Amino acid sequence: MRTRTAGADLLAGLSIAGLLLPEAVAYSGVASLPPQAGVIALFAGLLCYGLIGRSRVAIVTATSSSAAVLASATLTLGGGDLALRLALASILVAGAGAAFVLAAALRLGALSHLIARPVLRGYAFGLALVIAVKQWPHLVNLHTQATGFFPLVAEILRAHPSWHWPSLACGLAALAGLTVLERVPRMPGALIVIASSILASSWLNAQGVALTGPIKRDEEVQPNRDLLALGVANILCGLLQGTPVGAGYSATSANAAAGARSPLAGLYSGAVVLALVLLSLRWVERIPEPALAAIVIHAVSKALRPGVFADYFRWQRDRMLVVAAVLTVMIFGVLNGLLAGIAFSLALLLKSLASPRLSVLGRVGAHDYVSLARFAHAVSTPGVLIVRPEQPLFFANAEPLLAQVRQRALAAPDTKLVILSLEESPDLDSTTLEALEEFCSWLAARGVQFRVARLKELAREALLRAKLAHLPASALDYSSVDDAVRGEGVSPTQQA
Repeated sequence: MRTRTAGADLLAGLSIAGLLLPEAVAYSGVASLPPQAGVIALFAGLLCYGLIGRSRVAIVTATSSSAAVLASATLTLGGGDLALRLALASILVAGAGAAFVLAAALRLGALSHLIARPVLRGYAFGLALVIAVKQWPHLVNLHTQATGFFPLVAEILRAHPSWHWPSLACGLAALAGLTVLERVPRMPGALIVIASSILASSWLNAQGVALTGPIKRDEEVQPNRDLLALGVANILCGLLQGTPVGAGYSATSANAAAGARSPLAGLYSGAVVLALVLLSLRWVERIPEPALAAIVIHAVSKALRPGVFADYFRWQRDRMLVVAAVLTVMIFGVLNGLLAGIAFSLALLLKSLASPRLSVLGRVGAHDYVSLARFAHAVSTPGVLIVRPEQPLFFANAEPLLAQVRQRALAAPDTKLVILSLEESPDLDSTTLEALEEFCSWLAARGVQFRVARLKELAREALLRAKLAHLPASALDYSSVDDAVRGEGVSPTQQA
C-alpha cells in the first residue's frame, strides 16, 4: 500500500512540475518583484508544506491573489524604489508567516470560516479581473502609470495606437496554446508554451517583444496544522525575499487530478523543479513577457466564470453581497477590497445574530412545545408565556430580545409565569447576564415568576456564578419546556 501511495505521489509530482515553475516566474511579475522571488517562494512553499502540512493534494507556492495583495501593499508604501519594495515585501511576508504560526498556536484555524462564501467568490472574481487587466500592458508592451482598475482600463484603451501588435500576437498565441493543451490529461501545457516561447525568443526580441530579463542565481484538512505550515513557509519566503505563498487553485487542482495521495507529491515536484532550474536557469531570462502574462491570465480565468453566482440569484440570498465584493476590489483596490470583504462578512454575521427573532411556544399533544406562528394547531397555556430566542443570546441582541418578551408579557395581563427556552445559547456573556438580571427584577416587581429551560452546561454555570437577583438556582434546572411548565425541576445529579 505504501509503495502504491509513493508511486502515485511521484507520478503526481512529475505531472505538475511543468506547471509550477512558469507560474512562479509569472506571479513574480504580478507582485512587481524580480523573477527569483517567485522561484524562492516555490521551493519554500513546497518544502515547508510537504514536511508540515496535512492536505493530500494542496500545493503551496506563489499564488496570483497573494502576489496581487503584496504588490498593492509594497507599491503603496515603496513607490518606484525596488530596493525598498523588496525590503517591505520581506517584512510583510515574514510578518504574515509569523501571524499564521501564532494563529496555529492559538488554534484559530476555524476563523477562516467567518468569511462568507459569497464574499470569497465575489472577491476572487474581482481580483481575477484586476489581475487580468494589469497583465494587459505586458501583452501589448505598454508602460502605464495608472494603478486603479478603471483608470488603468481607460489608459490602456487611450493608448491603443501604441500597442505593440507582435507582443499581443505572442501573448494570444500562448493563451490559445494553454487553453488547448489543458484539455490533454497530464500535459504540462505551461511548460510547453514557455519552452516554445524561449525557442522563439531571439526572433520575438528582434520584433520588439520584451523578455523577462536576467534572474539572480541565489482533503481532510487540519486547519491549525496547515496554518502552521503556511506560517513557516511564509517566514522562510520573507527571510529569502520571496513572494508570499498559499494553496494555489490551479496547482492544487492539477495535483488532485494527477492522483496525489500525500504531501510528498509536493516534495517530489520541488525536486523536479529544482533540477529544471539548475539545468535551465539561464534560459529563464529569455522568456517573453507576453507568454508569462498569458500564463497569469489563463490561471485566473478559472475564477472569471459568472456562473458561480447563479445560485445566489436563484436562491435570492446574498446577491448584493456578491456584487459589493466584486465592486470593492475594482474600485478600492486589492488590499482595501480584501479588508472590505472581511468587514462585509463580519457585518453579515453580526446583522444575522443581532436581529432579534423570538418564537412564542404552544403545546402540541401531551408534552411537546412548538412555535405558535408555525403550527396553527398548537395551543397556548393559560397564564404562561413561553418564549424561545431563535439565535444565541449575546451582547448585541440580548436587550432588544428581552424587550420583546416584556412587550408580550404586557400584552397578556394574566401572565403569571414566563419561561425562557435557551437551547440556542451555548454560553452567556456579561452583557446578557446584566440584561437577564434587569429582566428578572422587572418580572418580580409585577409578581411574575421566571424559569429557564433547556440550558446548556456553560450557560447554566454562568448563571449560577452570577447569582442574579430574583433568579434562584431552582429556576434553572428544567431539562424541557414541559418540565418548566409543570414546575418539575431536575437536579444537577439527575442531569448528569
